[in-house]
Amino acid sequence: YRIKHQTPWHHATLNWVDGSGSGDGHTEPANTNIASSNDNGAGGANGVFIYRSTPMAQGSVNYTSVKLRWNYGVDGVSDTDKVEACVLGVEMVYVPEGKFVLGSGGAKTALFSTSRPPSIPMKFPVKMPSL
Repeated sequence: YRIKHQTPWHHATLNWVDGSGSGDGHTEPANTNIASSNDNGAGGANGVFIYRSTPMAQGSVNYTSVKLRWNYGVDGVSDTDKVEACVLGVEMVYVPEGKFVLGSGGAKTALFSTSRPPSIPMKFPVKMPSL
């Protein structure tokens, strides 16, 4: 965020109580969880993880109804200040702990499994399919 007509951008201090979305005062859409950490050690988070509450093999998600509670007073912003906000997101993929194989050595695209048949040699670098 930044105060309107000022140059420097700052990280917003998001509300943090227990690290859960609803416990921190955020609004979670259906089938979604929000998690955060106490980044500054004084009850404030600088970001959150937003993820599905149930696994899905493929498809898309819509997080347009997410609401994050900003403790703007902690950041020195008053009720009468005009601010500009910029929310950034990074798409990430959760990979469970354990052995896995990525790629087929060139025979298939988007292969992700827990084992590789001995008949398929692993080639490096692994080419990822374009998105």
